[in-house]
Amino acid sequence: MKCAHDEAIAFEAAKASIENWIAIRSDEISAERTKAAPDVERLNALNAEVSRLVRGRLSLRVNDHINIVHPVSTQRIKASGQKMRIRQTT
Repeated sequence: MKCAHDEAIAFEAAKASIENWIAIRSDEISAERTKAAPDVERLNALNAEVSRLVRGRLSLRVNDHINIVHPVSTQRIKASGQKMRIRQTT
């Protein structure tokens, strides 16, 4: 039972982390849009990152240990198309 409880806590923390990044990027989008001459490339990049984060948040599962441990960095790696390496320690 403790393992399931720990997984649930980690899952909720990962969700909160992703949601915080979504909020941060959304604030940056709003700030950019209010400029006299918004940087369209920056807006596109920020919107793309928010989309990736939202998709990552929606696909997150309680037993998805890798994404729960590193939710934001894992989403960035997936979005960039890089392969993830998992190093095992003994």
